[in-house]
Amino acid sequence: MAWALIPPIIWFGLKTALVLAVFILLRAALPRPRFDQLMGWGWKILLPLALLNVFVTAGIVLLQERL
Repeated sequence: MAWALIPPIIWFGLKTALVLAVFILLRAALPRPRFDQLMGWGWKILLPLALLNVFVTAGIVLLQERL
């Protein structure tokens, strides 16, 4: 267990640096979506998912009240 020998602050710094490096590399490698693409994604995908979430949650709450 080599990580047991590393001080916690150094271990935290290494993990934080790794997450930041992955985030920066992904952001640099992937293309930026245009504003109209983001709006379309929000209306066509996220809004129906949010409504489905509300209805499923309401159904579960109603079913639990009846039991």
